[in-house]
Amino acid sequence: MRTEILFENANYMVVYKPSGVATQTAKIGEMDVVSELKNYLKSSYIGVIHRLDQPVEGLLLFAKNKTTGAVLSAQLAKQEGGFSKWYYAVVCGKPKESKGQLVDYLKKEQTGKTQVVYKACKEAKRASLLYEVIDCTSLLQQEVSLVKIQLETGRLHQIRVQMAHGGFPLLGDLKYGNQQSIALSKDLGIRSVALCAYAMEIRDPDGGEKKEFSCVPRGEIFSHFSYFQQEKIREHSSLLLSKHGFSTRHGGVSEGIFSSMNLGRNRGDEKAAVEENWRRFLKACNIATKTLVWGNQVHGNQVLVAGRQQAIPIEIGESSLEADGYVTKEEGVTLGVFTADCVPVLLEDASHGVVAALHSGWRSTVADIEKQGIEKMLSLGAALEQIHVAIGPAIDGCCFEVGREVIDGIQALLGESASQFYEKREDRYYLQLRQVVKERLCQLGVDPDHIELVGGCTMCQPDLYWSHRFTKGERGSMAAVIQNR
Repeated sequence: MRTEILFENANYMVVYKPSGVATQTAKIGEMDVVSELKNYLKSSYIGVIHRLDQPVEGLLLFAKNKTTGAVLSAQLAKQEGGFSKWYYAVVCGKPKESKGQLVDYLKKEQTGKTQVVYKACKEAKRASLLYEVIDCTSLLQQEVSLVKIQLETGRLHQIRVQMAHGGFPLLGDLKYGNQQSIALSKDLGIRSVALCAYAMEIRDPDGGEKKEFSCVPRGEIFSHFSYFQQEKIREHSSLLLSKHGFSTRHGGVSEGIFSSMNLGRNRGDEKAAVEENWRRFLKACNIATKTLVWGNQVHGNQVLVAGRQQAIPIEIGESSLEADGYVTKEEGVTLGVFTADCVPVLLEDASHGVVAALHSGWRSTVADIEKQGIEKMLSLGAALEQIHVAIGPAIDGCCFEVGREVIDGIQALLGESASQFYEKREDRYYLQLRQVVKERLCQLGVDPDHIELVGGCTMCQPDLYWSHRFTKGERGSMAAVIQNR
C-alpha cells in the first residue's frame, strides 16, 4: 500500500497520497487510494470527502461510515464549520504581488479540462483562492517561486487553472502549463505537478473540536527552496508504509556545536534540549510514542529481537542493550539506531508486520549485519519477497576514504561484485558503503526494486547532516526510527 495513514479513529482517517496514485479510478487493474483503504479496512465502504488530482501529492480525508461521511461532506460543501485546506505550489516566475486573492469563473469542458470563462457564461462557477509567495529560487537560470495557497472554493483543477491564467503555471503541469514552464519542467526531470495539499483543518464530527493535520511535501522540486531546507527535520522513504524517518541536523533546539537537532544522549548536550529534539523528530515522523528501543552500538553484527519490555522512555539517557540492530513483530514498538556517517538501514515487511533497524558502519557491514537482520526478520514470519528497505544518509564514495583492510573485508563479503563499489585515487581507496549495503541485501534475496537510498552524503553536506569525519568528532547524532504498525 503506497498510501500512508497519518491519523485514524473509529469514524474517519487522514492519509498521505503520493503523486502518481489516483484517489479513485474506474480503470480495471489500476490500484487507487480508495481500493487500498478498502483492502486495509476489509470493508466495502469508504467515504471520499474530497479528491486530489492523480499527479498531486498530499492529504486526503475519508469517512469510515456513512453518518460521518455526511457530516464531513457538509463541512466541505459549505466551506465553513472548520473545514479548510492549504497547498504548497511551485510556479514558474514570480507574481508581482507577494500575496493576494485570485477570483475567476471556471467551466468544466467535455474534454476533462477546466477553462476560465466570463461570469455570464452558462455553467460558469466562481473560483477563489488566497496565495502568498514564501520563497524564490533560480533553477537553470529561471526564477521559480514557492507559493502557499488556501482554497476558498473547490473546483476541478482550480489551483492549476487559476495560477496558469494569472501567468504563473505550476511546474510539472503539462495540461495547463505554458511553453516556458513545460520546457523547464522537462529539463528538470519533473514528472508530477509541483503541488502538495500540505495542511487540513476540520471540526471533529463527534466532539466538534478543531483538528489540524499536516505533512511535508515529498516531491524533489520542493527541496530546492531554503524554506524547507531550514525546517527539514526528517527524511523518509517512499517505499516504507510504516511510520519512520531519518533525522537531519535541522529543526531542533540544541546550541553550539550541537546546533540544532542532536538526538544523541551521550554527546554532552543539555538533557532538556535532547528531549525536546526527540519530541520534535518523532512528531515529524507521526510517531506518538514516548518510548524507544535503542542501545549502545558496538560496530558488530548482533541483531536483537525486541519488544515493549526493551523500550525505554526517551527521557532516560542510558540503555542496557548492546547491539547494532533490532527487529520486532510487536505492534506499536519503535526501533531506533544512531549515526553520523555510518549507514542507517530500515526494513519492513508490512504484510506480516515485521520491522527492523540496523546500524551498518563498515565493520558491521563486513561482519554481515544485513544477513543477521534478514534472518531475524524471517524468523518472526517475514517473507523475503515482501521486505522493503530504506538506506539512509551516510558518508558516500565521494568522501569515504578507507584503508586496504576495509577493501579486503568488502571483497570477502561480496565476492566478484565488490570492485564496482570502490575506486583507488593515487594511493587511497574510496568506498561506496551505501551501495555495498544495497548489493549485499540483493545477494540475500531482497528485490532491488524494494530498496531505496534516501538522502545524500553526510560529509558533503555538513549543514544538513551530522558527520563525524567532517566535525572531527565535535558533533551531535542523527537517528533513524521505524514504528511497527
